[in-house]
Amino acid sequence: MRVCLFGHNGKVGSIIKEKLQEKGYELVLIEKNTKIEPALIKNCNYAIDFSTPDATLDNIKLCNSLKVPILVCSTGQTEKQIKKIEKMELNIPVVLCQNTSLGIGLIKNFIKTLDNQLITGAHIHESHNKSKKDLPSGTAIMLKNILQNKNICCSISSERTNHAISSHTLKLYLENEVVCFSHHALSKEVFADGAIIMAEGLKNLAPKFYKNYVLAGNYEED
Repeated sequence: MRVCLFGHNGKVGSIIKEKLQEKGYELVLIEKNTKIEPALIKNCNYAIDFSTPDATLDNIKLCNSLKVPILVCSTGQTEKQIKKIEKMELNIPVVLCQNTSLGIGLIKNFIKTLDNQLITGAHIHESHNKSKKDLPSGTAIMLKNILQNKNICCSISSERTNHAISSHTLKLYLENEVVCFSHHALSKEVFADGAIIMAEGLKNLAPKFYKNYVLAGNYEED
């Protein structure tokens, strides 16, 4: 198995690199903000992108030209950048996943089962280390979009602290009740493990852009 890893020197990228090496995979390692030689990526089975949001379009274009399926896990892409991806003519599956943890996938799947007639509103609070650049988080935006697609009004609040644990808390407001769901990522390994599972499943997807995916046992479109 030959895998291209964009952003291998990042916090999560470095963990994925070690896990893929343990599996005995042949790796093509691309550092953040470096010039890429297309010949290096040719014949890769798939690519995982944990680099930067500004590199997303170029990485997708490169993989598309070489027919290498790609999982994009970097967050912070603008709506303009997303629109450009949506307009691309793709011959590979391109999956954008703001959060590759199993827990967020379970929360997302639960939201899809909600009876919006019972919910009067929702709020998401997300907390991350102060080194995180995008605010609010891509995960919070994704969950908000799912709720709004069900006609549930949702707000977001954000917090940047010195701690390493990232968390998302969803509050659902009913007439006389509040239901809360919280997800706390205790280690970045949860994102690395999920990314590998998702990337290995790219071969089962048709060529197109899959937006706002999360891991919950299988791939599921919004």
